[in-house]
Amino acid sequence: MPRAANDTPNARQARSVATDFLSRELARPRRAAAPNQKSFPSTVGDCSATFWWDDQTPLYEFPLLGGDRNAPRGYVIVSASKTLPPVHEYAFQGEPVSVQLNRFLSRALTARGLEARSVTWYHWDPLRPVAKVDLGEGPVYLIVPTLRRVDPPVQLRVGRDASLVWKADDLYRRWDALSNWRLQPILESTQFTLWDRKPMRYTQGCNIPPGTLGSPENYCAPNCISGCTCVAWALLASSYKQIDQNGSNTRIWPNAGCWNVEWPTSDYVSNPSQCQAVSDSIWNFHALMGTTCGGLTNTSNKLKAADGWRDNWGLPWRWYDRAGLDFNYCTTILDKFQVFMFSGTGNWDAVGGSFPRQHLRPMSGGGPGNEGHSVAVYGYDKGNNTVLICLGWGTGFEDKWISLDPFTDRYATYVTQYGFAVSGSAGSPSPARATPAPRW
Repeated sequence: MPRAANDTPNARQARSVATDFLSRELARPRRAAAPNQKSFPSTVGDCSATFWWDDQTPLYEFPLLGGDRNAPRGYVIVSASKTLPPVHEYAFQGEPVSVQLNRFLSRALTARGLEARSVTWYHWDPLRPVAKVDLGEGPVYLIVPTLRRVDPPVQLRVGRDASLVWKADDLYRRWDALSNWRLQPILESTQFTLWDRKPMRYTQGCNIPPGTLGSPENYCAPNCISGCTCVAWALLASSYKQIDQNGSNTRIWPNAGCWNVEWPTSDYVSNPSQCQAVSDSIWNFHALMGTTCGGLTNTSNKLKAADGWRDNWGLPWRWYDRAGLDFNYCTTILDKFQVFMFSGTGNWDAVGGSFPRQHLRPMSGGGPGNEGHSVAVYGYDKGNNTVLICLGWGTGFEDKWISLDPFTDRYATYVTQYGFAVSGSAGSPSPARATPAPRW
């Protein structure tokens, strides 16, 4: 990824946005900066990368630094154009996301015998980065992390209409709140995060022989991919494993001492599993939901995975899939002491295409706008209208704060009633006693 020039007018404007953002965060009373974080960033570094919202509109990434040696303490991606929000995503720990993405892409292509001559990153939404890669045969657009190929609506050109996502008044309020924060009362400590339920970072793996799940397709050669929604269910389970909610901490993955070992990021050729019990449950969710060999789950089948909580763990909880999710509803769920699954799609109106290399399979039925992602949400920040997510891409990617704005078809999957088996083993539940979760 080309480094962004730091002396252009746009880059200077972007740096001002990044500096204002960190200064405002440092002025806020905070419960905690991030899970397991030793110190909060104190400095904005030089612009580390340029992302593209479309071919005419750059976004700028700035590393956040702190400590005696200015160690990495996260990053922020900002805009220099007031046609877009000032802040697009951020994290207060780990390396810049450009470092995470480039490292993953290089490893994934190398595993397939490919080498990128150049890479340009599109920030279409925080859950589906798109890499424009030159492999020696012209540009190819690949969705990370699955490396599915998409074509832009107009060949070799990507354009977007920001007015379809944000209203002018909303953008004005966001820019004014950031640029004039010193003139306003300092934001109260409105951040709320369920630190004791931080999900483990698992990821999608490939360890099922072709045809096992009723499909001859070999997306993840030579095996099927497990799917992001399958992994998101396991992320939720890892959070509930950490608390005593109707005995969930002893019933989920009983006698498995490896569930709290996080998994390395997969290149989708090797299997990243670090715990057989967790891997088995992910593939059980896969079968229950009818997830395809390519890892795609139909929204209407998502709640079928709840049967696994009942049959395998003796937890006949009632789950709900809420459509039309907005930020206020996110805070309501989290205020009831629940982590939840967020599922959403981006809005790139792309079409599938063909590509001669079998390593990079064309996707069927569209681009990121037709293929969503599921993550675990375990915190919110009213000061920035963002939620804290675990991506489910393994340890190669840090948890981060994102906005729900760029997504369509937003869903929240969460518990509406807890229950447990009164007697019997976790695998053989007897008549269940239910305790209602708070309703809203």
